[in-house]
Amino acid sequence: MKTKHHTTKLGPMLLFFIFFFPLLLSNCNINPAPTNEMTEQVASCLGTDPSWEMIRGYFLNDAFNSEMTRDEVHQVLDCFGPWSIELLDDKNHGGIDSNTNKMVFRENIRFDRDDIDKVMKKWGFYYDAEDKFVDVSLIES
Repeated sequence: MKTKHHTTKLGPMLLFFIFFFPLLLSNCNINPAPTNEMTEQVASCLGTDPSWEMIRGYFLNDAFNSEMTRDEVHQVLDCFGPWSIELLDDKNHGGIDSNTNKMVFRENIRFDRDDIDKVMKKWGFYYDAEDKFVDVSLIES
């Protein structure tokens, strides 16, 4: 009779670990932050101070200008290591930029390294029909 009681308590606990524990883990942010070495490497490549706050600020406000081509923007992105295009609008079916009144198309990117993605998140880049940089915005904060 003692064995049956022990088995009865084990059932709910086993169900918890089978069904709910993986769910709990999937909601935990277990990605490590970038190492100091990686932070310094990215900052050096960009020419800014080695802190992620400064890197993000530089990235958003100073790293790009309207003279840059899409390829030149991609060279800046390469400072962070591998990255991927998640969305690329068709050049002929973009939208109108309210600041420049030009037709623009969007390219959304994410960084492939989990540690870099954790601190940099996802970004949207906007280019005109000649592949010139128009704007950048943080998509996911």
